[in-house]
Amino acid sequence: DLRLTREELSPLGSGKEAWDRVDTLAKLTPVEWYYVVGHSRLAGGRSIFVSALGAILDVVRVAASPAWRECGHSGMTEAACEARACSWTPPAPDDPASQPSCL
Repeated sequence: DLRLTREELSPLGSGKEAWDRVDTLAKLTPVEWYYVVGHSRLAGGRSIFVSALGAILDVVRVAASPAWRECGHSGMTEAACEARACSWTPPAPDDPASQPSCL
């Protein structure tokens, strides 16, 4: 239960003008939507909303560009990644928060 507010559920409002804007957004490709709407909605929101929208945007991004999908999972090793014919990227040595990725 995310307990989203009315403004979070309908950020464009609920009148005719808002529905017109929704119609315009509906015509965008997923990647266009991601860049036009996603980044602006992730700025300054409640953490639960930002987290939920971020997850949705990740799914939209990957669905729009299957080449961007992640082959791995948390705890995957370099050998297991390469066995899936994916590309391993080690964590950045100068960034303690960096995580390896398997794409």
